[in-house]
Amino acid sequence: DAYIGNVIAGSYLIKELDLINIKVAAPTPFGLHENAMAIRDDWSALVSIINKELNIMSTKQKDEIRNKYLALKYEYGISPTDLLKYIGVVILFFVIIISIILFYTRKLSIEANKRRELQNKVEEQIKKLKYSQKIAKLGFWEHNLVEDKLYWSDEIYNILELSKDKVSPSYELYLDMIDPQDRDMVNEKYSTSLINKKKYSVVHRFIMPNKKIKWVKQEFETTYDKDDKPIISIGTTQDITQEYELNQTIREQEKRLFQQAKLASMGEMIENIAHQWRQPIAIISMWANNIVADIDMDEVKDKNLRKYANNINEQTKYLSQTIEDFRDFFIPSKEKIAFTLKFSIDKTINLLTASFKTHNIEVIEDIEDIEITSLENELTQAFLNIIKNAKDALVILPKESRRLIFINIYKKNNTAFVEIKDNGGGISEDIIDKIFEPYFTTKHKSQGTGIGLYMTQSIITKHLNGIIAAQNIEYEYEGEKYKGVRFIIEIPV
Repeated sequence: DAYIGNVIAGSYLIKELDLINIKVAAPTPFGLHENAMAIRDDWSALVSIINKELNIMSTKQKDEIRNKYLALKYEYGISPTDLLKYIGVVILFFVIIISIILFYTRKLSIEANKRRELQNKVEEQIKKLKYSQKIAKLGFWEHNLVEDKLYWSDEIYNILELSKDKVSPSYELYLDMIDPQDRDMVNEKYSTSLINKKKYSVVHRFIMPNKKIKWVKQEFETTYDKDDKPIISIGTTQDITQEYELNQTIREQEKRLFQQAKLASMGEMIENIAHQWRQPIAIISMWANNIVADIDMDEVKDKNLRKYANNINEQTKYLSQTIEDFRDFFIPSKEKIAFTLKFSIDKTINLLTASFKTHNIEVIEDIEDIEITSLENELTQAFLNIIKNAKDALVILPKESRRLIFINIYKKNNTAFVEIKDNGGGISEDIIDKIFEPYFTTKHKSQGTGIGLYMTQSIITKHLNGIIAAQNIEYEYEGEKYKGVRFIIEIPV
């Protein structure tokens, strides 16, 4: 606050009101602070002297005289102390302002650096993503169903062999490039998935502008609004041509391997048929000779002829059933049927019975009656390959050695376990992990093709969704210690 007025009047008010914190700061240009000096009018000489003195006095000298008679001291301007204070305050203010500016400038600089680093990382990740998509031949697309706008990543253009500068993405173009044989299927699956709100996956063919065919795998899912209306479909397209063609080649190779295995098995089966038939043919020959002998001796009797004929008939039935068993074995199962694992094992053993008798091989069974629904002939083929391998290991044992094959079948939870082991001495630990590889065999080339166990693993794992493993094992049976190989098969029930 400030007061402007006559200095005398102001001095009087300050004294009367005891305003000790108020001082006269400075004169004003309004002349209100001018004061007069009274002299007797008959002292004209004194007036002249005083006027002359006043004229040569400085303003400061006049103020000193005035202050001598005033209650408060009259001062010009701001005191040096206050001036230093004001300067200090101003400097402090500017220091604070500059500090704040520097602080936020540094903070903004740090944030800018972080954003720059983040931007660099994002750009680097985008580069890596694009590179990964290129390596994996995996493209990304997004279809805005509300605005009917379609976005393709660069790799989609690469897969479709189209120029990004010349072609705009559209669903119609996409469908047009799909092989006509697959087009309706792809469109139907896409439309159905929008209704069912399920993820969509399909493998189909594209026809390139140069008429080349590409196999791709499509996967996508759709986002819906609160009213369950589809908004955006997001998906991927992967070029799997090389993978598909490789799988086709592998499947063809597997078919050839299976055919080779079948042919190898057929040769072995013919040998088994010879074993199976040897005894019935000998019996038939014996009864036929009896008939001839009776005729030669003129002792033919109806009763004897009927007996001979019945015996011959029984043996021919056995021969016929053997042919049926072997014929069924070579016919692949087209559909899964219900059967017991014991039935499949018995069928396998029957095919090898004559060979087992010839080589004095004992089969010890501990089999639960477990029914499964599967491909019967394929499983029988797998069992046959394992048991034949056990037989081949046993026949080379010394003649005095006991030759054993154990078959144990049991169930745990929803899985059937089939364990087949022998006492053939086992397989070297160096090669036991390779026995399921194609063309790998521990036998002489003239005795094995190396396909049987490979085919067995393929049947168990691919056709029956099971697991098979082999391991060397030492065990005791009837007081004797043996060593051999144990095959463990797990089949879902």
